[in-house]
Amino acid sequence: MKKLLLIILSLYVAVSTWGYGFASGGIYYTVTSSFSPYTVAVTRETINNHLGIVNIPHSVTNNSISYSVTSIGNACFRGFRGITSVSIPSSVTSIGDQAFDGCNSLTSVTIPSSVTSIGYGAFSGTGLTSVTIPPSVTSIREAVFEGSSLTSVTIPSSVDSIEGNAFFGTGLTSITIPSSVTYIGEGAFSGTGLTSVT
Repeated sequence: MKKLLLIILSLYVAVSTWGYGFASGGIYYTVTSSFSPYTVAVTRETINNHLGIVNIPHSVTNNSISYSVTSIGNACFRGFRGITSVSIPSSVTSIGDQAFDGCNSLTSVTIPSSVTSIGYGAFSGTGLTSVTIPPSVTSIREAVFEGSSLTSVTIPSSVDSIEGNAFFGTGLTSITIPSSVTYIGEGAFSGTGLTSVT
């Protein structure tokens, strides 16, 4: 009977803490796993229109539990025009849809090789001029850099698809598409300044 009560109690605690949010170091997090290994997603900043650099940590501690930061949530920094630089740790495996959409002052970001998924419109409308997509990514999602200041991009041979409007309205003048790519969506390079394509 005691074992059954302990199991029920642990399940209750796990269910009640899953999805629970808390703030640490100026950033809000949502618990995505309340079982070991404990994980969280970045939800948003606690200060709107943050000015300057955003440093996302590898892990955060709340109520004596250490959580690994494994994802950046959908639209979590959307429209934060004061952000100029973002540091993404190697613990992060996914960047959500429109995560940095409209961050027009964002000019610097390094995407670690741990990231396997970059969501729809994740960096659209940013001030990024150059980006290297890590070899862990297999698809460049729709509108991911649409309307950004991008003039240079490195696409790894792991990528097999470039979805529609991926680079629409950017400043790209040349691009090398690896032989691994078997699909390019409608409008992927519309409105760019491309003069050279390999």
